[in-house]
Amino acid sequence: MTLRSPSALLDFGFFTTTGDPAFDAAVTASIYDMYGPDAGRIEERLDREFAERFDYDRDRIGVYRAAYALSTSNCFSHSGRDGHFAWCIKMLMRKDIRSALPA
Repeated sequence: MTLRSPSALLDFGFFTTTGDPAFDAAVTASIYDMYGPDAGRIEERLDREFAERFDYDRDRIGVYRAAYALSTSNCFSHSGRDGHFAWCIKMLMRKDIRSALPA
């Protein structure tokens, strides 16, 4: 029997998904530097890279970011007093995210 090198790794840790890779790209770009002063610029740079390589639709990315923000907003603190909750609220208030959602 010949052993083969792994071609992928699935880490079924906290809030792991196995759906559309665009969801992972949207979340990755947003959380890579969630709280840093360059978070917006880093997110935009990663968005450009993902769009160039994989042709992801910007509105679909926005919908996925909204879904992530809604579904994880109080996963870390039941009181909502942590930084993640505030980050989620800011994400949902962003014009690009709101315009991606159906009216």
